[in-house]
Amino acid sequence: MINVGIIGLGFMGMMHLKNYIKNDKARVIALCDLNKKRTKGEELVGGNIEIGEEKIDFSKFKQYENIDDIIEDKNIDVIDICLPTDMNSDVAIRAMKEGKNVLCEKPIAMTVEEGEKMLEVAEEEKVTLMIAHCLRFWPEYIYLRETIQNKSLGKLQSLFLSRHVSHPLYSTENWLLNENRSNGAILNLHIHDVDYLVSLFGKPKRLTSQGVYKEGEGYSHVVTQYFYDDIPVVAAAGGWIMPATFGFNMSYNAIFEKGTLIYDSSADPTLMKLTDEKKSKIENILHGDGYAREIDYFLDCIQKGNKPEKCMPYSALKSLEVVLEELNYIKEH
Repeated sequence: MINVGIIGLGFMGMMHLKNYIKNDKARVIALCDLNKKRTKGEELVGGNIEIGEEKIDFSKFKQYENIDDIIEDKNIDVIDICLPTDMNSDVAIRAMKEGKNVLCEKPIAMTVEEGEKMLEVAEEEKVTLMIAHCLRFWPEYIYLRETIQNKSLGKLQSLFLSRHVSHPLYSTENWLLNENRSNGAILNLHIHDVDYLVSLFGKPKRLTSQGVYKEGEGYSHVVTQYFYDDIPVVAAAGGWIMPATFGFNMSYNAIFEKGTLIYDSSADPTLMKLTDEKKSKIENILHGDGYAREIDYFLDCIQKGNKPEKCMPYSALKSLEVVLEELNYIKEH
């Protein structure tokens, strides 16, 4: 059994906690948050996706306020980091230097240099580091990846990814809307789709990008086209400037030589395959959502002593590099 300690009990920390509880490979033994009400279960944080209504007995967890204390807990095998982006690198490095395996919420870090240091420490300490890029494990996106690879609809001609959400007002001390802590929606929302593209095709040869900037918050909306040698059109758009009534939506439109896949998280059914002959629902692809599947995969790697080949940290670093290239392009044009 793998013993887990979670640092950060905001929206994503709660999402991770609920998925660990459902997984028989691990048990959460400790929680850490500056807010005592959160580690006691007296204050639960919501977000842009439903996390379920399951009741949790918080009394069975060790409760820490200090990050060093939970990192130094000798009974913990894995530290799960769900903190503001500007804290990721420092906390991950401290945990790995204590011999802990680390699952860290995306993005890997604020800067390439911070991310590189994380990779160096993971190698030096011989621990497993994985960045929680859940889209790589999301069933509908796995289906798209397999369709691209097996060419069952022919060669991919065009791929457009989209991710939009209401203005996020749920983060602790409103850190998501603090450009110095999050670097805006471009780094904390849009990066989902960027990472998926990098996992499929690698870094693009070049890109063009436009964005909407809000003082103090950073770029809250972005539209980017990515240029690859063998795919005519690849683009993504996303941000968190939608009105409160909008909620959350992610989607893709993948056009192949022999048909099209259309995914819309708000639709019913969510995934459709269209050819000249027929329109088909694609349902019951894989069990569990991306959060459950990424955590299960990470735990499986720990148990078997395998590297997380499906989501290696150097790949997450490349995703950060691409987003920062987008940011620089927007600022320079």
